[in-house]
Amino acid sequence: MKIVYIITQATWGGAQAHLYSLIKAQVMRGNAVALVYGVEGRLSASVAKEFQDVQVVRVASLVHPIAPLSDLKAIYTLRKLVKNWQPDIIHLHSSKAGMIGIVGDGSLSAHIAKQIAATPQIRWLGFKSNPYKYMRHAKVVLSTSKSDAFGLTMVEAALLGAIPFAPRIGGISQTAARVNGLVYASDAELLAVLTRLFSDGKFYQETKAKIAAVDFSDYEQRQFIQRIQQVYKGVMER
Repeated sequence: MKIVYIITQATWGGAQAHLYSLIKAQVMRGNAVALVYGVEGRLSASVAKEFQDVQVVRVASLVHPIAPLSDLKAIYTLRKLVKNWQPDIIHLHSSKAGMIGIVGDGSLSAHIAKQIAATPQIRWLGFKSNPYKYMRHAKVVLSTSKSDAFGLTMVEAALLGAIPFAPRIGGISQTAARVNGLVYASDAELLAVLTRLFSDGKFYQETKAKIAAVDFSDYEQRQFIQRIQQVYKGVMER
């Protein structure tokens, strides 16, 4: 089976971690794999280094924001690549790629770091390749994402004993709710719930108890891989 994975940003986050696992699983199955991306980063570097047989191709015009000229260039380039490779499966991993065929190093990182520099109670850690040791000691893992199709961080937080707290957007709010985490719809609600979590011991313990009762078996990596494999199989049998 020949599979092409397309993602706009080959940096690192939930989508990239998921895609890395998919690529690894397909390589182990002996399938031919290619990764096409727009912005390079940890994902593209890791795949290129660890999987020598995977074709890793950057399409510079494949950018995240809507940009008509760049989008047309990306469509043209992707059409040529697909025509040359003739893949059995094209798997798209972002809303932008689909149209075309803990706080880390986000776009506001420098601004936020400057804003909190004079606040000794806040430690700015920036991007961490292994955030889990920090999450394990946290009471709450708060997401401030503007968009997130799944929200892997919310599952990881719950598994590590922290309370997942997500904005009411996309799939991340659904994921937080499924693991009995919390969801906020506004800055005012965010502050109100955080204040209650840290001041109301009963509310905090009750929320923790609900999370501890969750069955996480559906979130095991092998389950995800198996479900996706079934989708691939169904496509191939058409």
